[in-house]
Amino acid sequence: MSAHGRIGELDRMTAERTQSTHDARLVPDATVDELDPDLLSGFLARERATSSHVFENLSDEDILLALGAAKRDDADTVRPTLAGLMALGHHPQDHFPRANIVFIAFWGPKSDPLAGGRFLDSRTVIGPIPVMVAETLASVRRNMRIASYVVGGSRIDVPEYPEVAVREAVANALMHRDYSPEALGSQVQVNMFADRIEIISPGGLYGMVTVDNIGTYGASSSRNQFLSRILESVPYPEGYPERGFIVGNRGAGFARIQESLSRQGMRSAHLKSGSSRFCLTMWKGDAAEMGAAVQRAVCLRKGFG
Repeated sequence: MSAHGRIGELDRMTAERTQSTHDARLVPDATVDELDPDLLSGFLARERATSSHVFENLSDEDILLALGAAKRDDADTVRPTLAGLMALGHHPQDHFPRANIVFIAFWGPKSDPLAGGRFLDSRTVIGPIPVMVAETLASVRRNMRIASYVVGGSRIDVPEYPEVAVREAVANALMHRDYSPEALGSQVQVNMFADRIEIISPGGLYGMVTVDNIGTYGASSSRNQFLSRILESVPYPEGYPERGFIVGNRGAGFARIQESLSRQGMRSAHLKSGSSRFCLTMWKGDAAEMGAAVQRAVCLRKGFG
């Protein structure tokens, strides 16, 4: 590695141990009119309901300012921050063209040398984070099969990948990715092979979280603290099957991924973290193992296990 490369590597390692503020930076040519009215109203309603003692009597503008979704520029004009645009903006890619998701469904397994050139499906997913999560889930659903099992006289449909695991992994990739100017030229990638799904995001694990302690109690660090906080109160948009809010229990996302995979009789997700990217891999489940897991779950619910 060249001296310049070593310096860049050290800079990235140092950045991973200091609190990032890239998500809090004001977007100078953006306006609050670019925020999606439905997402904004849902966000504000949620904040007023859950933190009424703080926000009940504040204006919409003051709540946006207080939570880092907006800032005042030198001319005292209120403008969205990067976090505000990514969580609530109608089309944040107007300002950050590569802050999106590239979804590709490949024909064969990853080990197939021809898989990289044979696509079943390919699309660029744009919009705010709630839309990108929902649209990516729709793409995954479109490209995976559903196995049906008959247990106790009832038919139970089980997708090749548990949707909760895919949803958590995609939302985490968008929430925790590196939004520094150097990394904004890279997209989140969702690669769906015949045998696995890989979700790749710019930037490695942040703070004190490692591949060994992620998902354990107390191991939680947020590279984008304002974005993470905002997404706690941002609902999924109307017209999608997803319900609730983008971030449920902070710090528990990876544990939910592993739990949902285990419950469906699938192997644990694999993590690989470097200085410039993070990759989560989920392998397709074995039909027999998935069927046995479904039967066990049904028996436990009915009190037979």
